[in-house]
Amino acid sequence: MNQAPSAADIVAGAVEQARMGQWYEFRTAPQFIVGDGVSARLGEILAGRGVGHAFFAADPAVVSLGLMDTALRSLRLSGVAATIFECLPGEPTIQMVEEASASFKAAGAGFIVGFGGGSALDTAKAMAALASGVRLEEIGALAGRHLPRPGLAAVPTTAGTGSEVTAFTVITDASGRHKIAARHPCIMPDLALVDPRLTHGLPPRMTAITGLDALTHAIEAYVSKEACTITQALAHRAVMLAFRNLPIAAGSGDDGQARYAMAIASCMAGMAFSTAGLGLCHAMAHQLGARYHLPHGAANALMLPHVMEFNLMVKPAEFGEIARAMGVSLSGLSEREAAEASVAACRRLIRDVGLETDLPGKRETEAGLLAMADEALTDICAATNPRAASREDVIRLYRAVLPESR
Repeated sequence: MNQAPSAADIVAGAVEQARMGQWYEFRTAPQFIVGDGVSARLGEILAGRGVGHAFFAADPAVVSLGLMDTALRSLRLSGVAATIFECLPGEPTIQMVEEASASFKAAGAGFIVGFGGGSALDTAKAMAALASGVRLEEIGALAGRHLPRPGLAAVPTTAGTGSEVTAFTVITDASGRHKIAARHPCIMPDLALVDPRLTHGLPPRMTAITGLDALTHAIEAYVSKEACTITQALAHRAVMLAFRNLPIAAGSGDDGQARYAMAIASCMAGMAFSTAGLGLCHAMAHQLGARYHLPHGAANALMLPHVMEFNLMVKPAEFGEIARAMGVSLSGLSEREAAEASVAACRRLIRDVGLETDLPGKRETEAGLLAMADEALTDICAATNPRAASREDVIRLYRAVLPESR
């Protein structure tokens, strides 16, 4: 007969459970290299890894502008063959990922390189996931299972997604109206090469859009339910860098120091949210982007101030710290006033860089709002939002940016 546990055993067990509840795991790209001109080392690095043939998922604009030329030259000099798949413009779709995967298999390459903006990097990461034999819709349920895949590198040409150091990928489904947000350790690149010079030719509006994406990552990671000391340190610094440098990068694109700072901010925010997760802003932005074909950063910019206001009541101290990172003077302000100052500063920045604060002329039906709200609430990003949200809460937030639907 089993003996009943003693009081000491019960107390010890409770203490152990409490300790286990405090643990966290931090992941980022195993090899991370940053610096102006570092993309010229890609061939040398791949050859050192024993790669004989690399398959590139690349943005067409990146190819046509010659941004890949230096990297491709380094591959030739290092004896590494290259096959280039040009992704379709816009958000990546499951059909495009499948086409790229078929081309990868036909080419006989052994290593995947995403080269471009978030769409190209997400395509490359989704290809790696498919090569493991798992559908993207299923991969989130297999987070604890090792999935073998080809080698994977990411070379960003924008400062926004942080995708080069995250275990996330977002792909539009076959209908073109819904996004699949997948998270798994196998999606994390083995190698991230961050060359800020590759971002210098980015137009002002796209600089603003991608920069707001990075800022949203940092803010949502900082207040996430799964935030920890490491992720908050990274997110806090990313907010500071983005807030100081995004207006300069968007308004003076040839400012190398601002471009460099934004590249670092994007990476730090990516490292933070890859572990901490995101929040309701991203969950809602995914639906807006798919439904209205908005760039992801622009959809985030629409929702960010409203979701920040919604979350203030549960994280007032953290939003006050965000305001301080934004450079806001908090002298004489109460905790609530300091938190609200972060929202006001965010709204000013969005206006300063020329992004929209609502979608005039877009009228959504009640059924459409209900569908978007339900999809946002089941989006993987909503799970780590600090405040619980109801369907009615989400509809109200959507109506704030859809004036014709109020």
